[in-house]
Amino acid sequence: MRAAVRDALHHGEAWGAVRDTSLLGVATWLPEGAYPPSPPRQLRQLGALAVSLLSPATVPRGGRMVAATQSAHPKEPHWYLSVLGVEPAAQAQGIGTLLLEPVLHRLDREERAAYLETSKERNVAWYGRARFQLARTLDVWADGPRMWTMWREPKPADR
Repeated sequence: MRAAVRDALHHGEAWGAVRDTSLLGVATWLPEGAYPPSPPRQLRQLGALAVSLLSPATVPRGGRMVAATQSAHPKEPHWYLSVLGVEPAAQAQGIGTLLLEPVLHRLDREERAAYLETSKERNVAWYGRARFQLARTLDVWADGPRMWTMWREPKPADR
């Protein structure tokens, strides 16, 4: 997550929700053309990825997951929601919705599509309320985590 946030700070947008001095949530977006990351960007993210994969047993599976999500990533122009996270104690308070709204409203005005992946099935319905539609379900290996990819067309302008 840290690598994705750092990348978005340089190549897209990062939105944060803060209460007092605590960061409660973050949404990071990559604009059209910023995905896939260039080889230098991939190299910068490799260190954080290696730490998260931790052991020789998890490296091949993590690599398969990354490859599966990269191959499922759409080629059509879109903005990519690379990270949306809210601290567990702050969830179900509307923070995630507030973090999405500024960019989604702009994408509607500019008639731009959006894309995301989620590893939690309950998020499919939640993102559906923001008009994301299920694109694909990825089962990378039999006993591994499932991923859902979602696509959002811009809301047509009232004419």
